[in-house]
Amino acid sequence: MIGLTIGAVAKAAGVNIDTVRYYERIQLLDEPPRSATGYRQYSDDAVRRITFIKQAQRLGFTLAEAAELLALHVSVVPCDEVERRISAKVAQIDEKIAALTAVKNALLETVARCESDCETGCTVLLRDVETDGAACLRIDPVRNPHAADEQDGCCAPAR
Repeated sequence: MIGLTIGAVAKAAGVNIDTVRYYERIQLLDEPPRSATGYRQYSDDAVRRITFIKQAQRLGFTLAEAAELLALHVSVVPCDEVERRISAKVAQIDEKIAALTAVKNALLETVARCESDCETGCTVLLRDVETDGAACLRIDPVRNPHAADEQDGCCAPAR
């Protein structure tokens, strides 16, 4: 069906009007024909394309990758090419998960060290990248809330 307004397309696809315009600007959507009064007249295909793009984004694909997937969709592409692209995305996601897991584990170690090594008043923990151990940064809010003195050990009492 042709003749959908930009508002109707946006509503049907679950996006805002600016998203529809943006997708046109970056050529994820073809510019639709206009009525005699200048209104854009979209087809149902615009809703399907936007829905596809949003689904691709939910699966972790960028807009550029979604554009590539759309191009594959309109041409005859062997299944192994689609599988290769999806497998590459899965590998990227696995890398991100590994990196986030490493950050999470480092944070949990820091919290555990603070819980076991710190005295009352510990405010900020920093891993000292120049030494093997951990350094604690003590901020004394009474003396100077913006000053910090590095202490030996974790959270030594303020001087």
